[in-house]
Amino acid sequence: MELNQELLTKNKEAEICSLYIAPDDLARNLTANGDRYKEIAKWMVDYQPEQIIFAGSGASYCSTYSAYYYMKTCSGMPVAHYYGPELMNEENIPLKGTKTIAILASYSGKTADTLEACEYLKKMGIPRIAISNQENSPLPQNCDRSLTYNSKCLYTSAMGNALMLMVEYNELRQEKEAAGTMRDALVRLPEQMIAILSQSDEFARTEAARHLDSKMFYCLGDGATWALAYQY
Repeated sequence: MELNQELLTKNKEAEICSLYIAPDDLARNLTANGDRYKEIAKWMVDYQPEQIIFAGSGASYCSTYSAYYYMKTCSGMPVAHYYGPELMNEENIPLKGTKTIAILASYSGKTADTLEACEYLKKMGIPRIAISNQENSPLPQNCDRSLTYNSKCLYTSAMGNALMLMVEYNELRQEKEAAGTMRDALVRLPEQMIAILSQSDEFARTEAARHLDSKMFYCLGDGATWALAYQY
């Protein structure tokens, strides 16, 4: 079966398929936001939180999961991960009176669930950090600190920014081994992504043809790759 090259090009350039620009955008973000990571991490350390919570919806829920999983497995800081609406259930998630920092992600900065959760946390007096595509969108404007990535890579760029912020935070908390390992992995990631692109194209063409008549696909993942499976 012949591929429709026009449709293939269109899909490769679509917002949901950012694989082809993700390496360059991730590398650019890690460099451009270097000072910002350090500034926000110091602000977090100075606040001395008892816990850090991550929240978002859809792809942004996934992008914060990677940072949450890293902290959960490599840091002594208590962490939790929620959908926006879950945070507004005081009976199940007591936040009032706690020293909590919330990290909220929304690509558009306009996600209703996340904005409502942000307002709820604000009334609780809980400091909030936004991770979003544009600085002038509602979520960053309503948070105490923000990281923006100016990229259509709605998963990769947000994930990289959240992880590097946690790296800087762990570094300041003297959890240097975990910080160093993740920092090195993030810095190498763009080059590794570029290296596998051509191989991925070849594999995808072969497998797409082989499964052309398939009616159902399951995307499975666990641990650090759970969010990636959800994204697909």
